Amino acid sequence: MNARPANERRIVLWLLALGCALRLLFLNSRSLWFDETTTLYLSQLPWREIAGRVGALEENPPLHYLIMHFWEKLFADPVIAMRLFSALCGVASLPLFYRLCRKLMPKQASFALFLAAVSSFWIHFAQDGRIYGLLLLLGLAAHVLFLALEERSTPQRALAYAAICVAGLYTHNFFALLLLGHAAWLALQWRMRPSWWVLYGAVLLAYLPWLRVVLAQIDLLSRASILQEPLTIRNLCYVLGTMAFDTSFLSLMHVEWTQILGLILLLSLANACWLLRGKLGEAGRFCAVQIVVPLIGLRAIEIFSGHPATQARYLIFVSPFLYILLAWTLEQPLKGVGKYARIACAVVFASGTIGYFAGGLYVDPHLRDLAEAIRRTTGADDVVVYLDPYWYLPMRYYYLPERTNRLAGPDAKIANWEGLPGYPSYISREELVALKRCVVVDPRHLMMTGRVGLATGAQVAAVAYP
Repeated sequence: MNARPANERRIVLWLLALGCALRLLFLNSRSLWFDETTTLYLSQLPWREIAGRVGALEENPPLHYLIMHFWEKLFADPVIAMRLFSALCGVASLPLFYRLCRKLMPKQASFALFLAAVSSFWIHFAQDGRIYGLLLLLGLAAHVLFLALEERSTPQRALAYAAICVAGLYTHNFFALLLLGHAAWLALQWRMRPSWWVLYGAVLLAYLPWLRVVLAQIDLLSRASILQEPLTIRNLCYVLGTMAFDTSFLSLMHVEWTQILGLILLLSLANACWLLRGKLGEAGRFCAVQIVVPLIGLRAIEIFSGHPATQARYLIFVSPFLYILLAWTLEQPLKGVGKYARIACAVVFASGTIGYFAGGLYVDPHLRDLAEAIRRTTGADDVVVYLDPYWYLPMRYYYLPERTNRLAGPDAKIANWEGLPGYPSYISREELVALKRCVVVDPRHLMMTGRVGLATGAQVAAVAYP
């Protein structure tokens, strides 16, 4: 490989520094949110109990939670620990992504790295105390090692690839879709040598102990989130749009805009790949296969399970190839408009990053301040009753753990609360009516103008159980 020009190296270093800074910016400014609290709760269990509790409560494997169990011991604040780990995974993903770009599309590597560095989608999950920063890092490592193995097979590379694949499968069940993309590429290129069968057989053998739990988790996919949708064209556009312009909480407020952006991306990439198919080459076809095959696999899972299972974050390992193909498309001769198309693309991605940070600061409920206000203005024996489940877990396990926190109303049934131990999560109508006074957390303003206030249990019961 020829030495890269000094100016390109400088650009790459600046982009890596920019990406690092963006992933650490305002890292601990937002309140702990619903899913992060699940990570917090699971990681603080005795390590021998984590796998069993994950199988009962989550739809993911246990590796990330086990890592967090030991990682958090290095920090006074477990929330900072969780988010910093994701940020470090996000930072480490950038040079791996650049290496992947240099292997596949070297001429477009710098622009693709820019898209990844400022990607609000990647920044979001680099600042979230969940599994997706690790999932992206493992996915990129698997892609790089897969291509290295294709180029020259050695025992060291095969062992490293197998280890990364096993780690990926124990991080998220949908990592299997990434492996499906690799296997499909080998099959399409007639390169499935016996050594590959042995390698994938060893990976499957290592995953078998968790596979039986996956079957029990299939039903959790339908109950764990109200945000999952079937993989239709409309939702595919939303997934692609989110990968280009993810403003986190605010993205739910302009779904149509995200879908339109995703449709533009989908049509642009499909049109460019068709018109320029002669120039696409093996690297471009590999990128296309790593996007299309996992999507087909996801739809097959939905059909088999009978449940919708589509969320953009589940497919974070697909996004690198979207960025690479997008960079390649915009670097092709486009009748004089290529420069302006690249500028427009850069503006969209940068705007998504600005929107992500602005949205996080604007929407944040400031739960720490809310917990302090409850402590100052109410008695230690007052039960805290939530009319919306979204704030229940963060307050119960982090911000206000010393109080009795209970959840009321039919919305309480959207999650797998039975998987949580300790005192009951629900409070029934009869229990509410028996309370002479309680603290009501009411973010949707169902019974008061503020987010929190005092009321009798009978007043709350009339609203929670009409």
